[in-house]
Amino acid sequence: MLRLLRRASFTARLLALAVGVLIVLVVIDYVALLELPGRVASDTVEIALRENVQSLNATFADERTELRARAEGVSTARAFQLAVLEGNEAEIKRLVASEVGEDVQVQLISGEEISGSGIGPVNYTYSVQGREGKGDVVLYRRIDDSVLERAASAVDQQASFAVELDGEFVARSSTFPTSITTGDANSSVDPGVAELSDVSVDGDDLHLYSRAVTSNPRYRLHALSTPDLEREALAEIRGDVRTAIAGMSFATIAAFLLLVFFTSRTVRSFAIRVRALADGDYGTRLAVRGSDAFAELAGSVNRLSAELSDQVGRLEDTASAFSRTLETLEEGICVWDERGELSYWNRGAEQLTGLSRERATTDDPVLAFLLAERAPGTRRVTLPVRRTGGGLVVDLVVTAMPGGGIVQTFRDTTMVDMLQQTQRNFMATAAHELRTPITTILGFADTLVNPELELTPRQRDEFISIIRDHAHQMQEIADAFFTNHQLANERVEVSIVAAMVDGVIGDALERVQLSMPERAEDVANVKVDIPERAAVLADRRALVGVIAVLVENALKYGSAPITITAERKGGTVTVLVRDEGPGIESHHHARLFDPFYRIDVDMRGGVGGAGLGLFTARKLIEAMHGAIRVRSSPGRGATFVVELPAAPVEAGSDDDSGDGRSLRLVG
Repeated sequence: MLRLLRRASFTARLLALAVGVLIVLVVIDYVALLELPGRVASDTVEIALRENVQSLNATFADERTELRARAEGVSTARAFQLAVLEGNEAEIKRLVASEVGEDVQVQLISGEEISGSGIGPVNYTYSVQGREGKGDVVLYRRIDDSVLERAASAVDQQASFAVELDGEFVARSSTFPTSITTGDANSSVDPGVAELSDVSVDGDDLHLYSRAVTSNPRYRLHALSTPDLEREALAEIRGDVRTAIAGMSFATIAAFLLLVFFTSRTVRSFAIRVRALADGDYGTRLAVRGSDAFAELAGSVNRLSAELSDQVGRLEDTASAFSRTLETLEEGICVWDERGELSYWNRGAEQLTGLSRERATTDDPVLAFLLAERAPGTRRVTLPVRRTGGGLVVDLVVTAMPGGGIVQTFRDTTMVDMLQQTQRNFMATAAHELRTPITTILGFADTLVNPELELTPRQRDEFISIIRDHAHQMQEIADAFFTNHQLANERVEVSIVAAMVDGVIGDALERVQLSMPERAEDVANVKVDIPERAAVLADRRALVGVIAVLVENALKYGSAPITITAERKGGTVTVLVRDEGPGIESHHHARLFDPFYRIDVDMRGGVGGAGLGLFTARKLIEAMHGAIRVRSSPGRGATFVVELPAAPVEAGSDDDSGDGRSLRLVG
């Protein structure tokens, strides 16, 4: 049974407990209440006997009325009144015997007390007032069996009566048992005192009701119950008790059913709210009523709900921030669950592979490749991404997650490798650019200091001039590197003034002729179409350097014709440098302006350079609050677009005609 209860639900256990308690209460009710009729019956019998005694008293009252009526004539006779005043008891008895009857007794009253031993409840007192005094006399009849028989008949023989005088029965009804003695009843004789005694008559347990009438003489009335009276009283009480037990049992059952119903309902409501809390509805609150265990439990659940809501809110904020961080990373992040299904694919992965989240399925070669790379560790692999030149080389990091699944992080190494190669090329180019003037300076310096060589003054001056020119060249190279270093660290300051665009273009072309004398003819053939009085807000010397870099690049990498045009739209002046060369593929556009970036990484085309020209140009243009970009496609040449704020026409000036030597750029 206990094992079944342990396996049963809470409601079933509560119902079983209620039924068990109900059975115990009903048994207690029956045991307690079924003993009650015996105790209550005696009270009922006493009440019935009291009522029967009242009937006996009514019989006595009738007897007294009859006595008074019989004595009415003699009481008014003068002889009777004189005898009373004189206290002549013999004459009074003679008159009463002759006029009323011999069964009537007479007794004079001395003082306020009735003396004698024969006066009973059937009496009548006369008072006679004379000139010289007062006299009182009592007329009475002794109680006999016939009076008690009439009283018993009046109550349908539901009781039998007896009268006791001074410890002896003086009268009995016919049904009053002779086996009962005066000793069976209590001995109290105080008037008005009633007592109930238990007596046994012929095997029946009956009740004897005794009541003292007078103390002098000591009259007592006795009323004895009958078996029928006892049974009727007991049956009535038992019926009432059974009705009470049935009503109590019904009320108890109803109360327990209501208790089970409301308890189950409360627990069910509580469970529903707790289930909502478990499902993530942290706004659920339970009603707290009173201060019992349920109220305390509801309060604890509410506090738990509030704490969970705060913690979940903080976790969601952290997860949201973490998700935003993952989305902004350039590295690709791919998460697989323990079943081998893709659960996360960030924006970095989309940009690296060109595969959007909506199309990210294992049917794609990239994801199929990644799914096969599940072993934890770090390695360099090539993703089968559709791009010119082959796949995408990445560093792949695979990390196992607790509970199954893996996280894959990969980043593009193509540009890193390219940058490393570019830096190596830059170092080689820088060494080459510096080696030529250094070799020349050292050679002519050794010649000048050689004592074995006799040089004419003209030769010495020529050698010194060559050494000075190459020293200036080295200084220009060093200045160019220093300028690019400043640009990379955002430390270049520009002086914004109004500058005429045509003057800037002219100075830039002159600078290109000086730096590339072998291409002087090509520089002269550059077509320039600049609107009259077009002016920009810029650092003039910096802008000259930028245009010079764009023209040099067009000469190096492009083809004629080279054109320079400008146009003004609103508050912006746009300068375009265009060539008709082989063009630039679109995937290079975003990296052209990065430091050390070259399309021809290995310089197989025979064009030197450190890869800093366009980077320097972008930094300078941005410092002047402008923008620079490229428009190109393979086979259609390239156009570099420079946008700068326009200056008022009347503010245009060519006063600042410096050559911008301190900002010379290395292409």
